[in-house]
Amino acid sequence: MVHPLQTNKRTGQQSGGVSAVSVPSHSVLSDLTTGDDHPQYVLADGTRAGWPVPTPTATDLAYDATTRLLTSSTGTDATLPLVSSAAAGLAPASGGGTANFLRADGTWAAPSTGVTDHGALTGLLDNDHDQYMTTESYMQTTVANPDQCYCANIRTGVALGTKALAANTEYWIPFVAPVRGGTIGDVRIQVSTASAGTNIIVGLYACKTTGGIPDSGDFRPTGSSLASATQSTAATGSFTLAMSYALTAGQMYWFCILSSGAPTLRGGSTNSCDIALGWTLPSGTTAPTAVTHWTSSRTYASGLRTGMTGTETYTNGTGAQPCVFYTFSA
Repeated sequence: MVHPLQTNKRTGQQSGGVSAVSVPSHSVLSDLTTGDDHPQYVLADGTRAGWPVPTPTATDLAYDATTRLLTSSTGTDATLPLVSSAAAGLAPASGGGTANFLRADGTWAAPSTGVTDHGALTGLLDNDHDQYMTTESYMQTTVANPDQCYCANIRTGVALGTKALAANTEYWIPFVAPVRGGTIGDVRIQVSTASAGTNIIVGLYACKTTGGIPDSGDFRPTGSSLASATQSTAATGSFTLAMSYALTAGQMYWFCILSSGAPTLRGGSTNSCDIALGWTLPSGTTAPTAVTHWTSSRTYASGLRTGMTGTETYTNGTGAQPCVFYTFSA
């Protein structure tokens, strides 16, 4: 005989004179939180008859700052590393005081005091002070290049203008080599007004000397060009010409510009010249004018002069002179 509420354990269906009821989930049953229907689990208070209860074991840690040893009563001891340039770690003992600082290599050291004496600095002969006039051929920063350049026979701090060149004419500009001596790195010109199909040649010449110094009575250019370069003046802009030559400190030299046409270059006014080659005679209220450069006639096709003897004839140039910029390094 079947019990009126007997349940089929496989299907979950009840039978026995009443309608069958489906029990789809354990969670919908009543009295789930009372009694002890699941002896396979440990009770919430951690007990169960016949089940072992683990006993926690305490671990004691200790650290020795002298040896950096970390000891464990239940595990393996370890020595903590010091910091280095390649690995993280503890800082070594500083030794006390306020003078030393921890360096990136993990050592303590006093920082460098640097150079406090101006005279102990390197590069004192470099021209790093544009606010001062130098004792040598002066710096100009108005050239449209990021580098500072010397400008032959032009003082620093003066406004530059322009100089229109004439075809088949040489322009001779004197300058004195910087007192520290060194090498011209390159030469630069600025073309303000272009002249289609034209070129210029820039040459470097020594001056006539007596006993190794410029002849005080006659310091005309002599010999052949020491270095030279050619540049088209068919377009405006700032141009760098490859020219290198080691100058003798304090020696006088000449730049020569020979033009095939009539371009306009950046130029310096009469009042901007460093070396006056002479003066015009005053007349009444007219003040004398400085001779800033020399000119001479020569066809462009003939090229720069060679074998100059220092007896050539020149014409005084007053007013603006063409600017020849040059970089210089000791």
